[in-house]
Order: sequence, then C-alpha cells, then structure tokens
Amino acid sequence: MNEKKKSTISWVLTFAGSHRNLYVTSVSVAVLGVVFGVIPYFIMGDMIHRLVEGDRNWQGYLMEGLWMAVFWAGRVFCHSISTTCSHKATFHVLGGLRRQMCDKLSRVPLGYVKDMPSGSLKNIMMERTDSIETTLAHILPEFTANLLAPLLVFVYMLTIDWRMALLSLITLPLGLLCYMLMMIGYEENYRNVLVKPRR
Repeated sequence: MNEKKKSTISWVLTFAGSHRNLYVTSVSVAVLGVVFGVIPYFIMGDMIHRLVEGDRNWQGYLMEGLWMAVFWAGRVFCHSISTTCSHKATFHVLGGLRRQMCDKLSRVPLGYVKDMPSGSLKNIMMERTDSIETTLAHILPEFTANLLAPLLVFVYMLTIDWRMALLSLITLPLGLLCYMLMMIGYEENYRNVLVKPRR
C-alpha cells in the first residue's frame, strides 16, 4: 500500500508538534502579557472617573500610577519570554525542514538536480523555508493572544456605554477596506522581489 502523500502544512505541523510545549508556553505567556497590558487602561479609566467627580486623593493616584508601571513592565517581560520561546521552537522547526530537504535532495536523480536552476533550489531551501518563520514565531503566539485584547476592551466599553462600544465596531470594516487596498498588486510586487534564476 502506498503511503499517502503529506501536504506542506502536515509536514510543518509534524515538526512543530515536537516542540509543542514551547509553543504552548509562548501563547500562554503572550495571553498573560496582553492581560497585563490591558489592566493599566482600566486603572486609568477609574482614575479619570474619580478625578472628574472631584476626588483629590493624590497619594492613591500615585500608587495606582505605580501599579500601572508594574503591569506595563510585566507586559514587556511576558512579550520577551513569549517571543524567545516561539523563536527557539521555530528555529528548530526550520532546521528540521532543511535537514529533511537535504536528505531528500541526496536521493533525487542527479540528472534532475542538474537540470534544476541552482537559484531555484536556493529559493526553496532558504527564502521559502524562512517565510514559515513569521507564521510560527510571530503570528501563532501574537495573533492568538492579541485577539483577547480588543475583546476585553469591548466588554469593558459595554459596561460603560453600550452605544460607544457598538460605535467602535465601525473600525472593523474600515480596517478591512484598508487592508484590501494595501494588498492590490501584492503578487506582482512579490514576484519582482525574487530574482529569477538564469539557466
């Protein structure tokens, strides 16, 4: 029975799975960092509310300001730890992929390799493999964690004024429109970046 051919995603996930603990740690610490980053805004909102009402407890404001600084420092620390874990795991994944490609290349018929432009091989083993780094090292932990931040802010805004919270959603279609405009001609521009190898 012939072995079913794996897709590119399957191969990447196979290597990534061996470093699952680092990725789980990265995402978990990134989520904690997002929470630390949102809390100062809640504290600031409470401070402004009490100032408007005439509260002049300056010592209390000073303590809250110090707590805001602590939470911001915690956010930076968590981001550093999360990024370190995700990059460490990702570099192991990329190294494993390149070793597999070199092993595969050693078993490919020599005539096929000679007919293949060296620039094409270099593009596959270097640029195309490196392109996975952004997804695994950045998008996986940061995008996952950062989904939590706007959700927390939206829930908090609902407790203040539901109309203001709903009005803030207008930014979603505007942002999507800007992204679509930015991606016009992306494929052509990307092809221009790659140098076509000569035979």
